Amino acid sequence: MRDEFVGSTKKLKEWIENAESTLSANDPKSGVDYEKILNCIDEHKDFFSSDSEAKELLLKIQKIADKILPSMSSAHQEELSKQVENLRQSLENILNLSKTKRIRLEKEVSAWRDYLNILQRVQAVINKAEQDGKEPSAEIITVLALKEAKQLIDRSKTDYQ
Repeated sequence: MRDEFVGSTKKLKEWIENAESTLSANDPKSGVDYEKILNCIDEHKDFFSSDSEAKELLLKIQKIADKILPSMSSAHQEELSKQVENLRQSLENILNLSKTKRIRLEKEVSAWRDYLNILQRVQAVINKAEQDGKEPSAEIITVLALKEAKQLIDRSKTDYQ
């Protein structure tokens, strides 16, 4: 039973380490690579779709610990209880960080899609002007682009507040 506890603990620790690595990837401190943002959110969702397995593994560890505890000295019981509690707390923290990062990534995806829509509309104005045989007015394009960009920035600011 102790071997099963050690093996399950090792698996859960590995999952937590991989989760930490996944969460630290594409850290916003270094900026957002919008061209890869869709891949980032897909990778995030794929990895954390296995969080139920980690939760089940923690429950298994807790059940094994409950069975092992009576056969241990009080000092070892306390140590084992702390180890299980640390695993539970680590998993809870990782899952909370995962939710926070997913929400942030979804906002970034939304901003990227808004940007692409604005770019498409500006390109449509340019193409229409070219088809009409006119040179597009720089003032019109600039004003349109600035207006759309301001709306996007205002929306992003309220999302982050």
